[in-house]
Amino acid sequence: MKFFIVEGISDVSSLSEEEFQTLRQAHSAYLAKAFEDGRILFSGPKVGGGGGFTIFKAESEEAAKEFFQGDPFFLAGVETYTPREFKISRCQPTVEDWFQA
Repeated sequence: MKFFIVEGISDVSSLSEEEFQTLRQAHSAYLAKAFEDGRILFSGPKVGGGGGFTIFKAESEEAAKEFFQGDPFFLAGVETYTPREFKISRCQPTVEDWFQA
């Protein structure tokens, strides 16, 4: 298993508030699937907006890219995602299991 810090960069200025809220709900539901199956450790928006960060695990960088290319924000053309692979050298005991699986 490989581990990634995935940065999302977004520009939602072309969306109405209603369009944004609809996409945000769909985005949250999409990520929920990966939380449920254990692929996401955590995710959240950047302070000040403009995207977010996700700690994600996948078999390959291609698999990580494929997942994020199915995200509703990506499909709407308002967010891009860049996975950056990293190796674990140390972590808090409370999350060790996630990195072992």
